[in-house]
Amino acid sequence: MLIISFYLDLILNNFKFLGIPLFTFCYLLLKKDKNIYLISFITGIIYDIVYLDTLILNGILFPIIVYIYNYLKKDYNLLLIILMIILYQTSIFIILSIIRYIKFDFYRYVIVILKSLIINILYVIILKKVYLKQKHIFLNR
Repeated sequence: MLIISFYLDLILNNFKFLGIPLFTFCYLLLKKDKNIYLISFITGIIYDIVYLDTLILNGILFPIIVYIYNYLKKDYNLLLIILMIILYQTSIFIILSIIRYIKFDFYRYVIVILKSLIINILYVIILKKVYLKQKHIFLNR
């Protein structure tokens, strides 16, 4: 599912009017794995190379935000996922503005977050339903 999420990010990233898809990031938030921080780090590095042309920014941010999410969550919580998306977008925006990779524009920042939230929330809801369906199938065997 991680690879599917990554390819969906790649495909939908070409449709800017949809916002910034963070399907891979959202998948990492929901994934339960004992090696999730290592998986997040490696995925973040790949994400950096493909999307941002940076080397380690997402490699650091992905595991940190996944850790924060896992620390705060008790169970699946859509509001917490929304906050993690906003935290990620804000972190990226601030860091890229500080290093002058992008120009700071608060209006653009707000628009990007609002558009991104819509598409990413839909993906999380679909992903959670697919996960629950798979879990139900596996439990009934």
